[in-house]
Amino acid sequence: YEVKYNPSIVRVKQIQSILKPNQALISYFYGYDNLYIYTITKDSSYIGISTTNGLADTIKLFYKSLQSNSDQAIRTLQKTALSLYTYTMPSFLPDNVQELIIIPDDLLNIVPFEALLLNDNVPEDLRDFSKYPFLIKNFSVSYSYSSYLFYSTHFDNTTQLGPIDYLGIAPGFTGNNTPVFLGTRISPIPGTIEEVKTIAEQFAQHSMTYKILLDTNATEAAFKSLNLNNYKILHIATHGFIFSQQPELSALIFSKESSPDDGFLYVNEIYNLSINSSLVTLSACETGLGKISKGEGVLGISRAFIYAGAQNLIISLWKVADKPTKELMTEFYFNLLNENPQISARTRYNNALQKAKLKMINSNLNHPYYWASFILIGL
Repeated sequence: YEVKYNPSIVRVKQIQSILKPNQALISYFYGYDNLYIYTITKDSSYIGISTTNGLADTIKLFYKSLQSNSDQAIRTLQKTALSLYTYTMPSFLPDNVQELIIIPDDLLNIVPFEALLLNDNVPEDLRDFSKYPFLIKNFSVSYSYSSYLFYSTHFDNTTQLGPIDYLGIAPGFTGNNTPVFLGTRISPIPGTIEEVKTIAEQFAQHSMTYKILLDTNATEAAFKSLNLNNYKILHIATHGFIFSQQPELSALIFSKESSPDDGFLYVNEIYNLSINSSLVTLSACETGLGKISKGEGVLGISRAFIYAGAQNLIISLWKVADKPTKELMTEFYFNLLNENPQISARTRYNNALQKAKLKMINSNLNHPYYWASFILIGL
């Protein structure tokens, strides 16, 4: 719509006017022969050009290697993570830059930049990921859909948020609560119920308000019956099904029910929601995926929530088991509730997620499979 009916182009100076001194915006344009890398900081801007020769294959290998723990996959991860850093990151960033805002294009939409390697100084022990020079150790990273949206929505995020701090939803799919979606029986994820309850307890400890829908109470009908404009943070811990070629079939799964809804929240239904949340966390499988359209990013569940009114999103790029997801999410909210409330919401979410990932890197869940899947999309 913006391309067709609003030909306004955001200027470099406009972007710089809202950037903080420690931020850099990096926007990519995936051409036929070249990858164009536009980097804007508070005081400078420059364009880098990299070849696209072999880039698509490198991205696909990197994405696949992140989801395997074999020796071969880890070696592939080392090679592709360093190669992608060389391909995609600007050769120069001011020393004071600590926060990156990435606007990806084409296949770069499936790259978690936090897991790129800054150099080849990796330990002899393949699995000692705590010593890998991951990009996230130097920078916090968030993503945006376009520089125009990043600029224009900067002035829109002053909307008065609802009175309730946290809404947590977790069907869990235990016992007889096992719906069937397009012929596939939904597998239990009991850890998500504990995840939502633990996060609610954290909000309660800070004297903040919350509501949770758990197990058989977490139905699509119950979710739709709520006034979603009342919740500052919306956290949905469930299964997500993504259909890349037909994104309209993608859905979030709620508890089994017969009426008035089928328990499957499809993309077109999400577009019709009215949300006024500072953050929507989709603690579900592959919620960041969908059909990749040139110049439009990923068209799927995440884009639908942005359209519905979410100001920031945390989404996943691949399937992660519920136990490590619970560890990451509970640590994220712990960090968030202890962040400085005076800084911007996007920066608070970014800082909290970076700290949660760094803690996992120094734990026994340090493989990037566990922590790199979840990324922050901010407007």
